[in-house]
Amino acid sequence: MMFHKRNRICCIAAAALLLTACADAGSSAAESKPETTPAAQSAETTTGGIETTTDALAETTTDAAGTTTTAAVTTGDSRTTAASTTTAAQQTAPEISDEPVAFSNYFRIEQVLPIRCKGTVTAPDGLNMRAEPSTSGKKIKLIKDGTELEVEGIVLTGSIYSYEDRWLKVKSGSDEGYMLAEYVNCVCTEKPETLSMENRVALGSILYYQGMRLVNDFHREGGVPNLNRTGRTNEEGFEKLTPKKTIAKLREEYHIYFAKAFPDDFDYCYHQETDGYLWTATGYGDNVLLDYVELNRLDKSEDSALTYNVTVHWRKDDDFFDYPEYEEMVFRLVYEDGSWKIAEMKSLY
Repeated sequence: MMFHKRNRICCIAAAALLLTACADAGSSAAESKPETTPAAQSAETTTGGIETTTDALAETTTDAAGTTTTAAVTTGDSRTTAASTTTAAQQTAPEISDEPVAFSNYFRIEQVLPIRCKGTVTAPDGLNMRAEPSTSGKKIKLIKDGTELEVEGIVLTGSIYSYEDRWLKVKSGSDEGYMLAEYVNCVCTEKPETLSMENRVALGSILYYQGMRLVNDFHREGGVPNLNRTGRTNEEGFEKLTPKKTIAKLREEYHIYFAKAFPDDFDYCYHQETDGYLWTATGYGDNVLLDYVELNRLDKSEDSALTYNVTVHWRKDDDFFDYPEYEEMVFRLVYEDGSWKIAEMKSLY
C-alpha cells in the first residue's frame, strides 16, 4: 500500500459507486434518519429494490465429490427471491481447484452466498434489519450501533461494487433478516480447511469492500465512521478529532482487520498532543479519475492465505493522467491469530 505526502496521506479515492458513500456513511446507516447525509439519502431513498428480469427455477446438480447443489436458473420476467444456498461443503470442504475462479460463476442475483462471520453494527444512529435485501423491504427491527450479530452470508441485488447492492444475511437473537453490508464490520474465524469455494468467494467479497472503507475510517477519521470534528486547525495543518483516542489504541483496533505486517503509517497521518486528542492531517482530496473497483476473481488458495484479483476502472482523461483505462491489482487475505485479515491491498490515493 503506497502513501504520498502528509497532506495527501489520509485521502482515499472516491469510487463513484462505493468509496465516496463510505467516507461519510456512519449516519447514513441509520435508516430512520435518511436526511442526515447525502450518502444516507442515496442508501435510504431507493424504492422498490432491484428488479430482475428472471423467473427462478430450481436446477440440481451433483459434482464428482457427491455434493448436491440447488441453484437458480433464469427464463422469464419476475423478481427472484432471496434464498440461502447451503451445502455439505460448509462442514467438510471439497477439493479446491488451483485454477482461477471467476466470481460470476458463483454469484446469482438475490441468492445468499454463505459464510459465517461475527458482525458488529457500525452506524451511530443504528441500522435496520429488513425482511428482504432491499431498502424497501419490511423493517424487522432497528439494531443499535455496536451491536454484535451473526453473519450467515452475502447477497447481491445488483453490481458487486455498488455499496447499496451488497447485503448481509444476519441473525440477532431470535431475529433473522438482511442488513446493508456497508455498515457491518465482519470478522471471520472459520479455519482455512473448512472453507468451501462458495465460502471463499463470499469471504473475499465481504472483506475487500469492508477493507476499503476501513482504510478510510482509520486514516481519515481516527477509526470512527462519520466522526464529527471540531473544525479547528492548528498551525501544523492538523484537525482535531473527537472522541479522545491514542495512536496505540488506533493500531490495536486496526489490526483486528489488518494483518500485523500490513502498514498503517499512523505516525504520518496523526499528531498526538498533550491535550490527549489525536489531530489528523488536513488537505484531503479525491482522485476524481477513479470510476470503480471490483473484486472479480479468486486466483490462488493456499493453506492459510487467499489471493484475489481486483479490476480498477479509471475514467479516461488524457489531459490529466496517462492511466490505462483498466488496471489489475492484488487483494490478499491471511489467516492470522485465529481470523482472516487483510495482508495486501492497494489503497487508491
